[in-house]
Amino acid sequence: MNQFFQLFSCCIPVKGYKKAVICDLQRNIIQPIPLYLYELLVSDDNVKTNSFDYIAQNFSEKEKQTLKEYVTFLYNNQFGYTSEKPMTPIRLDLKKYEESRSITNAIVDFDQDSKHSLFQIVKQLNELFCFALEIRYFYSVSYQKLHDDLLSIQDTTLQNIEVLLLFSEDFKLENVLKIKETYPAIKKIIISKAQENIVYNQEDLLIIYTTEKVIDERSCGVTNELYCIAETQLFIESIQYNSCLNKKISVDKKGLIKNCPSMNESYGNISTVNLKDVVQQEEFRRIWKINKDKIEVCSDCELRYVCQDCRAYIEDSSSIYSKPVKCDYDPYK
Repeated sequence: MNQFFQLFSCCIPVKGYKKAVICDLQRNIIQPIPLYLYELLVSDDNVKTNSFDYIAQNFSEKEKQTLKEYVTFLYNNQFGYTSEKPMTPIRLDLKKYEESRSITNAIVDFDQDSKHSLFQIVKQLNELFCFALEIRYFYSVSYQKLHDDLLSIQDTTLQNIEVLLLFSEDFKLENVLKIKETYPAIKKIIISKAQENIVYNQEDLLIIYTTEKVIDERSCGVTNELYCIAETQLFIESIQYNSCLNKKISVDKKGLIKNCPSMNESYGNISTVNLKDVVQQEEFRRIWKINKDKIEVCSDCELRYVCQDCRAYIEDSSSIYSKPVKCDYDPYK
């Protein structure tokens, strides 16, 4: 290797309380690194002084060897490049988040007593140029019922559909694959109360059979290191906005319009209120701006920009900035 080392522009170091990571936003890799290496990689003057000899001058021989091994690892695993002379690094503009759509994603819930229509809601989501939709059925629906509902997503702006179902003979693997053939916008199908836990990953469709029985919205809100995604747009969005609720709108099983079906506050019923009118309310949009740097404990976590957040289930219900109660990751250990 040459004497000088720089991270690639897509590889972003993030510092936590006791650890740090490099988030490779191109390959969706989250690489742990020690804090001292983070400090060296982000030094303000490292353009001129990031040679191996310079950064190692205050280290013992053992520490120098460890440092060399880390940098060699980063180089060999394509996190950065070396040069013979100092080079000004190319950096991503992490403050530039651009999204013209009023709403990017939505959740619509149904149970056996629901009165609202998916057709009605999808029409309004299309007017908002919504891209992603999660449809959750908390009761047993037939293959024909699902097919009829999904007709509403055709010829709309919705290009990423997730569906949650309760298992029945209608939703064996061969039938689920037929659904994908008819509706290519479907990217993920979760089938709960299955006989065994199985995951199928076929091209751009993820099918999950789980023995867990999901019968209401209380199953969501789980967040930990296993749910982290290192992707450019999500990363930049998370720096400035809430990683779960920004530009999201939901309709719960009773037809109430909310930021999230698990939250208490509602903004009217879909039977009488238009989604577009709700989105324009400043009170509805207020929670979008709560990023991880404002949240207790999360602000000290090295995974904060690649992790999903939850404002519905929090440790202290009196503080909107409280830590997600369903997160079991401790950045202080």
